[in-house]
Amino acid sequence: MEQLNFRNIIYEITDLLYFAPVILAMVTWKKLVVEQKWFAIYFVLYTSITILQYVVLIFYNSSNSFCFFIYSFVDCFCVFQIYKYLFQKQVYKKITFVLFAIGFCSLLIDLFWFTGFKNDENYFSEVVISTCIFIVSVVYLAETFTDNINKNINELNVLIGICFMVKYFLKAIFSFFHKYLFETQVNFYLIVQLDNFYNFFILVTLLISTFIFYRLKFHSNKL
Repeated sequence: MEQLNFRNIIYEITDLLYFAPVILAMVTWKKLVVEQKWFAIYFVLYTSITILQYVVLIFYNSSNSFCFFIYSFVDCFCVFQIYKYLFQKQVYKKITFVLFAIGFCSLLIDLFWFTGFKNDENYFSEVVISTCIFIVSVVYLAETFTDNINKNINELNVLIGICFMVKYFLKAIFSFFHKYLFETQVNFYLIVQLDNFYNFFILVTLLISTFIFYRLKFHSNKL
């Protein structure tokens, strides 16, 4: 019971911390370039969906698992929009588009085939989309540190890439094992520990994201 209470506290802290980058992004909007504006939109949409979930929970005393599909759509659309502008070479932009198409197709398959409109989370598409974003993030960071080795690197954009790489690597693992552990119904302790581990690193990425918008607000576009 104590483990479950601790997990719920971590969830609530994570949800609240999403407001920090949103607030800073709004007051920094005019300073943002296109990819950073999409980064801001990403957090605005995430926060809006979270608020919607709490409204449904409070007024209807139920969790709307369909919101997870909306989260996944935001992941699929906004993150790939960010990388479309971050990448410099057309070949990487094409790779980004292909992975976006794969992620979006997995979302449709999950919606109309695996999960449907049942009150269940879309674990299949979460794994596929998160894996695609992780791959794109690794490719972006590799491009940045190999092609721009003798040029000035926008370190704030690099931090964005690191945030996405860490978050979606963990999310892919989390979604895969979460589905397996839930189906076995015998590993509740492991489920709770997995949740705590995942949300701890989400808190770290949120702090980094808040730092990015803070730097953009009070300093230049580079560290």
